[in-house]
Amino acid sequence: MRVSLSLSLVFAAHLLVAQSNVIDSLQRIVAQHRRDTVEMNALLDLTFEFLRKDAETGKSYAYQAMTLARSKQNNRKLAGAYGYMVTLHQNSGRMDSAAYYLDELGALAKADPSATKIKIAYGQMAGLFYKNQGEYRKALPFMLDNLHLLPTENESRAGQLLNIGNTYYELGEYKNAVTFHLQSLGLFDKLNSKRGQSFCLQSLGNDFLNLKQFQQAKKYFEQSLNLKKELQDKRGTVTTYTGLGDAYKELQKFEISERYYNQALALSREMNLVKEEARCQFQLGLLFVRTGNVVGARETTTQSLLLAKKAGDSTMTAKIRSELNALRLMENKERETETTFDTNLNTFINSGDRAGEALEYLRLSEYHASRKQFDKALYYLKKHEQLKDSIEGSTVLLQMKQLEEQYKSEKKEKEIELLKKEQALSDAELKQQRANQTI
Repeated sequence: MRVSLSLSLVFAAHLLVAQSNVIDSLQRIVAQHRRDTVEMNALLDLTFEFLRKDAETGKSYAYQAMTLARSKQNNRKLAGAYGYMVTLHQNSGRMDSAAYYLDELGALAKADPSATKIKIAYGQMAGLFYKNQGEYRKALPFMLDNLHLLPTENESRAGQLLNIGNTYYELGEYKNAVTFHLQSLGLFDKLNSKRGQSFCLQSLGNDFLNLKQFQQAKKYFEQSLNLKKELQDKRGTVTTYTGLGDAYKELQKFEISERYYNQALALSREMNLVKEEARCQFQLGLLFVRTGNVVGARETTTQSLLLAKKAGDSTMTAKIRSELNALRLMENKERETETTFDTNLNTFINSGDRAGEALEYLRLSEYHASRKQFDKALYYLKKHEQLKDSIEGSTVLLQMKQLEEQYKSEKKEKEIELLKKEQALSDAELKQQRANQTI
């Protein structure tokens, strides 16, 4: 065990040195002020390196790349810089700036329809932009169109498969989500991309969490966290801490759950990740409801509402408002009207968030029951059960398990095939050695 731990520490140290060397090499290129494509590539690569570690430093490099690309009229590099600016501004809740750079990227794609790579860049960023705003149905066509433009088995295609899976997850279509997540994981495995593997494992954890397979979800989250720590992915670590908080909450281990949520909060604030902080505050509020701390639940949930509005996520905002309404009902403050619930319900229906829609039907049922309007309460309860069964039913869970087993089986077959090839090669070498000895 000690030997294994020592080897892991040595490997991690080598990885840190390698990452540091990459950044140092890129910074040396930038320091030469070459004012050419090499410098633009270095600036974009530096943006990528700092994107998930230090957002402000990443933004500085993206701005330099954008300025240089404009002066050299290099639209491909300019498209790359615009894409990073969209992501960086959206992560920090600067939605107007994110929308501005997305429009600039769209104008580049429209100006030259033959520039396929710029078209792909725009489709990718538009899909993620609308997904992060909770407009899932608007996001999905961009992502599916882009997948057809990425036939080569590379990281771009694997990433697109992952994004599509994540969008289906938000739409409550978990079988489709798992299908795309496993396809993405298989391709990232083939490419030996640990970063991509960490994202897929996180997404699979979310899939199984929503199907109430909590131990399975925890296993995927733990695997993802190990990879993200190895890669020093602070941005990704935030989401995995929150995922583990969710899993332990459902496993009734509330102290461990709160510890993970607090770690996620501290890191999201450090990195100014507004949407992640909003989500973590919301989940922490749900934990406080479980433990009977209604005052703490109201405070954290109210704070998450302010952050979700800042992040521009309409679907998350509706979920939080729904939870606040439920808290007020728990406190016997029936100031909210049926109109408030209907507004939230319409938001979920328009965005395509079926899980949110199902929960809102339940809220409406509870609301009408509290007012002794039992006919309406029963109506909404039936709507809730019907939709919930279509999302989380045993048939869906069985299909997901089959997909997971199929992925594991195919992976094992590939490993066996590789071992056979290695054995054949070893036998051939041994045969040659014997022939040499005979000679």
